[in-house]
Amino acid sequence: MRIIFGQIYMVVVALSFISIWARHYWLIRSLGKYMDAFHKSKWREMMEDTGWFRPTWTTLYYSKAVYDFIWRSADTLGDDNICVFKKRIKRFIWELPLFFFIVTIVSALLIPRLNN
Repeated sequence: MRIIFGQIYMVVVALSFISIWARHYWLIRSLGKYMDAFHKSKWREMMEDTGWFRPTWTTLYYSKAVYDFIWRSADTLGDDNICVFKKRIKRFIWELPLFFFIVTIVSALLIPRLNN
């Protein structure tokens, strides 16, 4: 019974981690689609930034300009939806460390109980 519980716990932790990353990925791609639909010229200009020497399809943030727009810039182009997207994406900086903290604490509490 202990082995099954441990395996279920590991699967839940792995799926939770994947869901956090998938949500972050989805939010960035949704922001990209929104920007492409409503702020196409500014979005294209950001995507064509050559700050990073890699193709745009190899990075989650498309380009350094997009990364800076999301994480470092307070500019919302006068659009409240962009502000909401940026807040949701920036929430990731709290979700991931909180996830690791909770997993560490729960694991530390479960290991002695599973060994008995």
